Amino acid sequence: MRAPRTTTVLAVAFAALFTLSSCSAPPTLVPTPTDTALPDGVTAQWYQWRSDVANGNAQVQITNGTDSAIVVSTVRVTDPRFEGAAERVRDGESTIAAGATTDITVALPTMNCDASADNGSEAEITASVKGRESTSRATLEDPLGFLSELYAKDCRLEAFTQAANIDFTGFTPSEPGSQATLELTVTPTGSATARLDAIRTTNLLTFGSGKEAYPLGLEITTGGDAASVIQIPLEPYRCDAHAVQEDKRGTIFSLEVTQDGKPGEVELAASPQLREELLSWVASWCEFGSD
Repeated sequence: MRAPRTTTVLAVAFAALFTLSSCSAPPTLVPTPTDTALPDGVTAQWYQWRSDVANGNAQVQITNGTDSAIVVSTVRVTDPRFEGAAERVRDGESTIAAGATTDITVALPTMNCDASADNGSEAEITASVKGRESTSRATLEDPLGFLSELYAKDCRLEAFTQAANIDFTGFTPSEPGSQATLELTVTPTGSATARLDAIRTTNLLTFGSGKEAYPLGLEITTGGDAASVIQIPLEPYRCDAHAVQEDKRGTIFSLEVTQDGKPGEVELAASPQLREELLSWVASWCEFGSD
């Protein structure tokens, strides 16, 4: 299902592309002011699919409501919350036919948690119409607000690492009907204090007995240097073969933390190898494919 389209028009200067006559000289590729509007019917926004989360990607969605095809090559998004820029994942061109919409995948950079302000994202898009190319720059809307939420979580996790590093370091599968064990290692870094309060269920994995969160209650102090290894009981949230096959976030866990007296959540994803182990175990535990 495609994300909702916004009626907000991205201020990218494609106007020159649609007004050039066949005998005009090639345009100079100079970015135009950020308040220049697109022609009626051309819109752009960005958002993040559930499948993008684990890969650290997002989508720039461009809708061409004009009567001419647009060929998009370079897509680059900058934002004060980024270290660097979000660049197109694959080189090449995307032809957007008249009346069509195309999603272009970009790789999100590391967040700049020292950013002093959120001035929004600015897109730089290179596109051509009938062989004539131009580069435009303008504000990129985020109608679902995914970036603000992602920024808050990533920076909360960065702040938490001043107190400790956290990682999933082991997994012991189980037979159907019994609980497996997921190993969480918390290693103090000695620079700050914090508390690791609980780990929450995912749409695929739970801790049994209908618990939405498994309490941890681990205090992390500046004087401590020994790692804590926590064994977390685990079982499938539900036995749904489709849920496993189409899994996007089932192995990304939210952890409740408290730092500087403020509660919040950080996300911790299983590594690709651990993710495969967890999904294989769920399939075996649920006896998918059994007679």
